[in-house]
Amino acid sequence: MKRFAFLALCLLSLAPTAFAITITRGPYFQLMRPHTVWLRYSTDVACDTLIKYKKSGSTDELTVSNGSQVTDHQIQLTDMSTFVKYTYSINTSSQTIASGSGYFLWTGPDDDHPGVRMRFWALGDSGTGDSNAQDVRDAFVNYMGSNLIGAIFLLGNNALPDGKYGAYDKNMFQIYKNQLRNAPVFPTLGEADTNGSTNPASDLPYFVLFTLPKGTEGGGQPSGTEKYYSFNYGIIHFVVLDSQADSRSSTGPMMTWLKNDLDKNILPWLIAVFHHAPYSKGNHDSDSETPMKEMRQNALPILEDHGVDLVLSAHSNSYERSFFLNGHYGTSDTLQPSMIINGGDGRRGSQGGDGAYRKHVNTTNTGAVYAVIGSSGKVVSGPLNHPAMYTGLARLGSMEFEVNNNILDAYFIQSDNTVGDFFEIVKDNTPGQVHMTAPADNSTFTRPTTITLQADATDPDTRIHRVMFFINGVQLNRNRDFVKPYTFDWTPTTAGKYTVLAKSLDELGALLTSSSIQVTIK
Repeated sequence: MKRFAFLALCLLSLAPTAFAITITRGPYFQLMRPHTVWLRYSTDVACDTLIKYKKSGSTDELTVSNGSQVTDHQIQLTDMSTFVKYTYSINTSSQTIASGSGYFLWTGPDDDHPGVRMRFWALGDSGTGDSNAQDVRDAFVNYMGSNLIGAIFLLGNNALPDGKYGAYDKNMFQIYKNQLRNAPVFPTLGEADTNGSTNPASDLPYFVLFTLPKGTEGGGQPSGTEKYYSFNYGIIHFVVLDSQADSRSSTGPMMTWLKNDLDKNILPWLIAVFHHAPYSKGNHDSDSETPMKEMRQNALPILEDHGVDLVLSAHSNSYERSFFLNGHYGTSDTLQPSMIINGGDGRRGSQGGDGAYRKHVNTTNTGAVYAVIGSSGKVVSGPLNHPAMYTGLARLGSMEFEVNNNILDAYFIQSDNTVGDFFEIVKDNTPGQVHMTAPADNSTFTRPTTITLQADATDPDTRIHRVMFFINGVQLNRNRDFVKPYTFDWTPTTAGKYTVLAKSLDELGALLTSSSIQVTIK
């Protein structure tokens, strides 16, 4: 009897044992586009992949799976609605690995989506993994409250001191794990991310850990490399450049690509990101350091010729923010008054300021703000006296910036939960025109009938986003599905007199209303 019991115990010990699988890195999002996003994470053992996701508050669940047994998981979430909150869970075919209220994503808008406020977070030299980074993170979280961010920008030196896997895991993925699971992250290279190399190998952890839009998948022109790339987010075109490991020559591959990319951009906002600040008098001096000089001399003319609005950099471990500038490509002692388009503080009069920085939409060389956000992990002070700068602060912090139609607002959120600096850029938008072209005013129709409503809409400086038709004040169509001629087929159900008009919305949110026409239905 004892022999049978012993045999049963041995057989039981050989049976498969269920065990919990642990996520060791992530989850984090990459390559967000309208209706789709990539989710990445790593597990401690090889397993299959099953993601469940749905609109917040909905019961209609979508799933996507991959049966491959892997530890590094990359999977695309598709068929998503734009600019809404999704919740998700990470599973295998047999168990749930991660789920709960902290697992959600705010999807991006369409490429020309007006009328929505888009919020972003920028951190520079953030990869210290210490209490400084935690304080900066917590201050930003407190400042945002319940507001959700669309994307996170890492401005280089993301994993100090050497850009190795351990540095990324400890100093980025652990410190910002709650934020990375809710928004896509877009990094750029700093010197620590390549361990000082200007010619890093293709298996550099940066290239392995991030999936970046080197083709057309981001909406920009293909760069063929993850060192520099571009993408669209709503009405904003972002370019992310490599000031560390690529040629900064005006005729090199990166600057050639940059010009080609911007030549084809049609979105009204342009924001650039790279590590080595073109203007700084912090612990790094833009007058003397080669990467800083060459980005100023070679990248800025291309960016300004294409109407750049905001340039975000780091490298100096402080916060510095410029006046509204254009055409300053030399050393600090060559700054001329004509290069300062607006020498005020860029703050609205209602906020006690000199007024927002203003420029006309789709104009070039009319002003941009240059911000150095290199104090998200440490502060190393310097003179902070560059003449192009409105302010310089030796304070820990990060930047929240947001675009709402024709207005960009930016805030430097300090680690002590105060706002150290803020400014606003306003794009003036010339009104267009919209008018009804069919049917004719005072037309009469006999039921049953279908009447084609037609309007013409033009805009001198932006694209028409949507044309909407109204009958007695009630909107008939809501979808952004119009190309000229703008039409809608209306089938009236009751007799009477009707007032018909059209409204047009451009991509910066300007709404125009046509004159009304009268229609009689018998």
